[in-house]
Amino acid sequence: MAEFIERYAKPRNRTWPETERLLTRADLASWQNRDIRSISRQEILEVLDRMVERGAPVQANRLVAAMRRFFGWAVERGLLEASPMAALKPPSAEVSRDRVLSDAELAAIWRAAGEIGFPFGSAVQLMILTGQRRAEVLEAEWREFDLGRGLWTIPCERSKNGGAHLIPLAPAAVELLRAVPRIGPNPRLVFTTTGLTPFSGVSKAFARLTELAGRKMSEEHCLEPWRLHDLRRTFATGCARLSIPLHVVEKCLNHVSGSFGGIIAVYQRHDFLNERVQAMSLWAEHILQLQAEN
Repeated sequence: MAEFIERYAKPRNRTWPETERLLTRADLASWQNRDIRSISRQEILEVLDRMVERGAPVQANRLVAAMRRFFGWAVERGLLEASPMAALKPPSAEVSRDRVLSDAELAAIWRAAGEIGFPFGSAVQLMILTGQRRAEVLEAEWREFDLGRGLWTIPCERSKNGGAHLIPLAPAAVELLRAVPRIGPNPRLVFTTTGLTPFSGVSKAFARLTELAGRKMSEEHCLEPWRLHDLRRTFATGCARLSIPLHVVEKCLNHVSGSFGGIIAVYQRHDFLNERVQAMSLWAEHILQLQAEN
């Protein structure tokens, strides 16, 4: 799989870090030293079924796409006679989501995350404050942060679009990170209980967070079904409500489509850092204000 990443994914796909993550970590970590000829269609289906059962159907679909490319490449290179992915369909139908959390829901989730605390609750609060992707937060490393300057740099190997991403941190985010314990003799990972691997009990922790947040909602409100990725959409929508320009929001989220797609991506190199600093501060102030109002 490492050869596939180097020879095929990296030269062709800006999102190769996500492909690498899907093929080499988590669900397929135990397959890394296996002869790919020994991997059966049944084993693949078992992995996908487990992902769906634990509430990750979209990730299972992404894994199908990544494995289809990998095994197809292996057939082309003569490493396999036939792909075990042939005619295998994604396990779940996908519907485009437009879920945006209400202010009351966001406030309840923030408070519940604070009660749960480190590591998952702290990670969720950082997702809320920065709008960054789940994996980018949960797999964050201390070397990426300059808390003195209030900056977080997600390196290209961890960024979904393959380019390093600089994130200004509002004072609330810096304070949150300063309160996070550093685990292990040589702390590397931020959100970890072992010091060696990122926090992995996401499904159970998410269920606990949702239950606790639901209890914090007032009688006239209820917490509708939601996902962690909805925090990112809520960040974008909330920033728009605060009159933060779209191109600044897209820079905060590290989007390469939209305002920065196509030819603009080639010629527009301004990073709008000052504007992003202001945007992150405004959003953090809004989050803290919600706690006082809800």
